[in-house]
Amino acid sequence: MSLQAFSDVLFQERRLLELLLFKLETERLLLDAGRTRWLAHASREIDTLLDELNKVELARSVTLAQVAPELGLGPDATLSTVASTVPSPWGGIFAEHRDDLQSLMGDVLAAAESSRHLLREGYDSIRQALEATG
Repeated sequence: MSLQAFSDVLFQERRLLELLLFKLETERLLLDAGRTRWLAHASREIDTLLDELNKVELARSVTLAQVAPELGLGPDATLSTVASTVPSPWGGIFAEHRDDLQSLMGDVLAAAESSRHLLREGYDSIRQALEATG
């Protein structure tokens, strides 16, 4: 297995995280605008992306397990460790992957929390409206 194959998997993971962030922000915009009609579609798209991310994370683990012995690392090595172990120019490439993945994951977590908060508020409003109508 090659370092290129590992890098390709990381690029795929980054692409999916960017798309997930887009979908989460779209969901938040729908919630902000009160366009609940489309929330089920947005949620399905998010679920599909999460399934794809799980597959890519598995591929990442498998690819790392295949590359790690060539680098003198264990299969559970971190991306930081890989970046500091590989020859140039791979060290910079994997450091960039690490930085971008960390940034994207932070953004995704923040967007997901924002959507959860808005969904809770919407649920509470609907519940109160239903209770008021008797």
